Amino acid sequence: MIDYTILNISSIRIIIKKLFVLIICINTSSCCIQENPRKKVYIPQKIVLQKSSEKNIIFTKEALKQLNKKYVYGGSSPKKGFDCSGLVYYCAKKSLNLHLPRTTRKLIKIGNSVSKKKIRTGDLVFFKTKHNQLHVGIYVKDDIFIHAPRTGKQIKFDNINSNYWSKKYITSRRICY
Repeated sequence: MIDYTILNISSIRIIIKKLFVLIICINTSSCCIQENPRKKVYIPQKIVLQKSSEKNIIFTKEALKQLNKKYVYGGSSPKKGFDCSGLVYYCAKKSLNLHLPRTTRKLIKIGNSVSKKKIRTGDLVFFKTKHNQLHVGIYVKDDIFIHAPRTGKQIKFDNINSNYWSKKYITSRRICY
């Protein structure tokens, strides 16, 4: 039990900041793209990544640092913003000094294919959205992936098995071992 009589101003500020971040995460998890509002996205308080290669974990942690950065078509930096492949490109370059292709059409051809049941932290997940456009995200854990959804949105978490994304899923690729 918390003794509220000993809370000072700085601890109250920390609590308010955490609540603010949680509210932002909840608001950004309701992307217009995801059509089924009943399937809520689990926003982890503390992310403990599943057992995976050290490189995959480093790569994924870099992606998590970009959470809530803005989406910008053609973007590949935290200052400017990211599109989906730009997020993957930046995180691989920054965390692993790995120079991946810059487009989703080229990314889908690299690495090894992984079945949906065997996806691990750091694997790339690919989807085919409207007008046969390809979309990519980075798998985090427990069916959650991080991605840059579209103009007007921010880097966010989504569930690979949600009503929307499960219908759009096409493949997963492992780029780190």
